[in-house]
Amino acid sequence: MIAPVGLELSLNPILTAKTVEFRRRLRQGETLADIQAEAFAVVREATRRKLGMRHFDVQIVGGAVLHDGSIAEMKTGETKTLVSTLAAYLNALTGEGVHAQHDAEWMGRVHRFLGLSVGLIQRGMTAEERRSNYRCDITYTNNSELGFDYLRDNLAGNSGQLVMRWPKPFHFAIVDEVDSVLIDEGRYPLLISGGASKDATRYPVAAKVDFWYPVMFLHDGATLMHYAVQTASSQAIKILLLYNVAINHQDNDGWTPLHLAVQAQRTDVVRLLLIKGADKTLKNKHYNVELKDNLVELTEEGIELAEMALETNDLWDENGPWAR
Repeated sequence: MIAPVGLELSLNPILTAKTVEFRRRLRQGETLADIQAEAFAVVREATRRKLGMRHFDVQIVGGAVLHDGSIAEMKTGETKTLVSTLAAYLNALTGEGVHAQHDAEWMGRVHRFLGLSVGLIQRGMTAEERRSNYRCDITYTNNSELGFDYLRDNLAGNSGQLVMRWPKPFHFAIVDEVDSVLIDEGRYPLLISGGASKDATRYPVAAKVDFWYPVMFLHDGATLMHYAVQTASSQAIKILLLYNVAINHQDNDGWTPLHLAVQAQRTDVVRLLLIKGADKTLKNKHYNVELKDNLVELTEEGIELAEMALETNDLWDENGPWAR
């Protein structure tokens, strides 16, 4: 694919204005297929300017495959994350929303440069925060958050409780590691229940929490304690602690129940977990936090992510603007 003549020499405002032009052409009757080549060229040029990277031919082909709704198998080193920007941008032009799963901050710089809004759904967000992020042109999340939001919306008592785009919550989605999602995680259903009486939190006692706790894991590696903290159920947390359930187990993202409690600013839950001996060192793939000494240490992956966000090759450069 070759960019239109003059595109590489155009000023930033002219390149950004292409998004408005494409949307106007779609309203006038053109299809995504009609503008696909031009849209891909615009994304390629925007990526070169914002990230210093340029899509190779194999990545252009991968973007076309994703747009067609097919699975694109990319080899290590072919930068599959870069491929998703093409299909995400093209389908976001319809205004019906796109769901993606990988590198919101990094790839989001390209989309924002082209005038698209970018949202991120993650644990600990309120319903209003989720609603706002789902209204963006492109929303980054994982399949667990997306699935549970969909289930919760189907249990909503009125339209004011909905967080996703209804009546069409799903328009176009790009799924990373789709083989794992469909084959491995697909074996475990997402389960959620509606509201119950105030006595519902006592049910685990009758069911012998100490017996069924070890096998009650959500598909994303979370435990009942993760779920109790996430749903802000203080009574359920106390019951689980009464039966000495494991409190330092990490889910697939490296989050412990204490992580979730700190993020949600639930000081009462944090206090309960610490009394029971929760590990004060919060760890995930990006950073380690030592609550006792108020220290934060980035992991190697966290350093790489920070350097990408700050557009630098050396996070420890004392002359960098962030060091001042």
